[in-house]
Amino acid sequence: MINGSSPRGNIASFTLRRVQRTSPTLGAQPPAGAVVLFDGKDLSQWKVAGKEERPAAWKLADGAMEVAPNGGTIVTKKAFGDCDLHLEFRTPFMPTKRGQERGNSGVYMQGRYEIQCWTATALAGEGQRMRRHLQGGTAAREHVCASGTVADLRYQLPRAAL
Repeated sequence: MINGSSPRGNIASFTLRRVQRTSPTLGAQPPAGAVVLFDGKDLSQWKVAGKEERPAAWKLADGAMEVAPNGGTIVTKKAFGDCDLHLEFRTPFMPTKRGQERGNSGVYMQGRYEIQCWTATALAGEGQRMRRHLQGGTAAREHVCASGTVADLRYQLPRAAL
């Protein structure tokens, strides 16, 4: 319970409750026929971006892939078209950094459209706020408070109308 008063003498009391939002798909088993790109154990479905076939050089830590110094951009070995993408991500807690020096990552579709996963928070007491943002014209539509979060996306390749 927090009690307070204003300069005008108004007195107010309120209780702060922690709300934890969870996704029904967090940690769920993949559907039949799904291609699992990362199972928390290895990076065998990934390579360093570029024409040559070089294995992904990121770190594995606590069942997650983590960018390593000089690890570069990684891409899937297999190319995909229309798909449903289940993405579980977390960004590091870096309270002394500003802007994009803080947690900032993303997933590119077709090497062109980025689903940006980054920490978008004020430094003065708002807590960590995760932001999903589709680059290339679509503004962020959702903020999710969590130390890790889930994005379930349906991606459809652009089509030309003739």
